[in-house]
Amino acid sequence: MRPRLERIYICLDACKRSFMVCRPIIGLDRCFIKTPYGGQLLTAIRWDPNDKILPIAYAVVEAETKDSWIWFLLILCDDLGVDKIIWCTFMSDQQKKFQKKVPGFSAKNDDVEGFKGNICPGVGEKDEGDSADAREKLIVSMLEDIRVYLMNRWADNRQSIVTYAGEILPKINKKINREFDKGGEWLAIYAGRDKYEVSSSQGNRDKFVVDLNLHECSCRKFQLTGYPCEHGMSCIRKMCLDVKSYVNK
Repeated sequence: MRPRLERIYICLDACKRSFMVCRPIIGLDRCFIKTPYGGQLLTAIRWDPNDKILPIAYAVVEAETKDSWIWFLLILCDDLGVDKIIWCTFMSDQQKKFQKKVPGFSAKNDDVEGFKGNICPGVGEKDEGDSADAREKLIVSMLEDIRVYLMNRWADNRQSIVTYAGEILPKINKKINREFDKGGEWLAIYAGRDKYEVSSSQGNRDKFVVDLNLHECSCRKFQLTGYPCEHGMSCIRKMCLDVKSYVNK
């Protein structure tokens, strides 16, 4: 019987080094390989500091099975190292109801949408403007297309950051401004020691506890994203108004 390729794992050094300075959350997904030989492309991704997809590693396997996922994850854990992996939270496309479990997240929230549906692009699926889906090609051509795509993407990102003049990256800045605007829909009451109780100004019973010193909110979004949620922003608004009022006395 002639030998055949069963599995291959790839983690480019640039992807690995980039992940080491990101928040320790890893998204897992898979997509079909569209050739007569079949197979699956398993992917592990993260979001970079500008909230864009950061591929960490990917693998071609014969099928999506418990055994193939264990094989992929064991290599990934060895690759990233114990010191990093013990702090990581893993999310998969099986967690579609994530937003329902975390108050403050909606089905259209970018932070949730990114965990499902945006994992495979860049490591196999056709991007807007591409002439063909890499997954439709033979294995060597597919892997070469993915490598070149990632190499070009890293070069584009490097050039963009060199010419960017702002202190906060553009996508994050847009999200912060959006949270600040939504913060006007909440009422913050100072509870002492940088803590606030936040309730809705729309009359519903939703309430949250925010600790500005610890960068925490009971909705959990502050902790997950690293920047203030709308409840945190309402507290910042309240704090700024209190300081302004004190200074004007």
